[in-house]
Amino acid sequence: MNVEAVTAKARVLLEALPYIQDFRGSTIVVKYGGSFMDDPDPEIRSRVAYDIAFLAGVGINVVVVHGGGKAITRAMEESGLKPTFDALVMPTKARSACLPGPEHAWLM
Repeated sequence: MNVEAVTAKARVLLEALPYIQDFRGSTIVVKYGGSFMDDPDPEIRSRVAYDIAFLAGVGINVVVVHGGGKAITRAMEESGLKPTFDALVMPTKARSACLPGPEHAWLM
């Protein structure tokens, strides 16, 4: 890594330091949604994972939740259910919460 790259990283960290100190010990929720999971570029997923690891490394508790709307929609359609959205939120209904088969266990 060259001197310019190291200097740029140091500047970013110095700028972020007050926020890191303020949020140390806090818990944040990161929604890792279908758009990231479906992105064909593995570099994007790696950067997100790196950032999450960095937050954990500086003492910020990170909870990652699965957005997965696209996958859930596909599974519902395959099961003959019609997904509905209310203000961009997919309300869970009893039938959609019980999609049959072990291949859908990760959705729960």
